[in-house]
Amino acid sequence: MRSPPHLRRGAWLGLTAIVASAVQYDDDTPFPGHYALLPVLGAALVIADGCRVAPSAVSRLLSLRPATWVGDLSYGWYLWHWPLLMLGPAALRQA
Repeated sequence: MRSPPHLRRGAWLGLTAIVASAVQYDDDTPFPGHYALLPVLGAALVIADGCRVAPSAVSRLLSLRPATWVGDLSYGWYLWHWPLLMLGPAALRQA
């Protein structure tokens, strides 16, 4: 079954939103807040695209080895950095 064209464009829009936020946001961007909507909604569009029966161009692009390598690496960093950011200052105050 072929999905509607606006859903196919949604995946590209979502990927563009994620890349735009990664490139445009810097240390001066107040985050979180309404600025968090761009990458979150972009991720939601990309995830929704992955729920289709047939793989889309975005799914195939994100399945390439470089993209999966970045995903694996960033997920590992995500899992480790939050506990360190939360527990590190608390442990240093106790010392």
